[in-house]
Amino acid sequence: MPPRQGRVAEGPAGQVSRRPVGLDSDAIVAAALALIDERGAASFTIRDLGARLGVSAPTIYWHVGSKMRLYAAIVDHVVGDMAVTGHSSGPWEDRLRRFLAAARTQLLAHPGVMELMRAVHAPAFKRWAAEALDIMSDAGFGDADAATYARTALLHALGCAHVEATTAHTVRYMERAPDEAGAPRHRVKPELLPPGLESRIASMTSYDLDEQHQIMTDIFIGGVRAGLERASTGPTRTDGADGADGAHLPYRARP
Repeated sequence: MPPRQGRVAEGPAGQVSRRPVGLDSDAIVAAALALIDERGAASFTIRDLGARLGVSAPTIYWHVGSKMRLYAAIVDHVVGDMAVTGHSSGPWEDRLRRFLAAARTQLLAHPGVMELMRAVHAPAFKRWAAEALDIMSDAGFGDADAATYARTALLHALGCAHVEATTAHTVRYMERAPDEAGAPRHRVKPELLPPGLESRIASMTSYDLDEQHQIMTDIFIGGVRAGLERASTGPTRTDGADGADGAHLPYRARP
């Protein structure tokens, strides 16, 4: 195959780079995401990305600036593609279910990217945050509590997706195993279970991940309802730092 024809273009601070025609930051992000999907974030290297694109590492850095900026662009691409388009309609419970389901779908489509989220922040998270905040405000929380519960919803979505991805992709001890109804399940490989394990405990080594997501969503929504009730009736709780008199302090979200 003949080599690609390059072209000279000025980059940041007057730098000159010879790059393949058609290569841009979007193409680099797409190729990097594909590599991470295939191998995981821990195995990703700029050298491998350059080999896939047929360019040198300096050419990649000319477009994206640095490895961390590339990671941020990848996260922003994945987060930005989630089906959240601003203020949605319907009861807050339905909207929260849709939000959590959409976040799960998008995050599990690219499980390796969740590793990058520990190190970088994507501007597209603002869309997720705005939708979560709208949901909690419409549910009836005041500003401070709405912000607290919206932040908790984001952490819940990210945490559940991370655990689910770990369960589904830990091939050293997990395997897929359809249940009697044919639903996809994951289970601990039988040969790895300790001998004589009680049957009731052994039953906990099998996972229906869709069912698990529904249960976790129900639990979370139940917690939001309880928070709304506390906010509306002003019940109290004992705080370990409330002083020698043991006074009860009303629960309030910190700003």
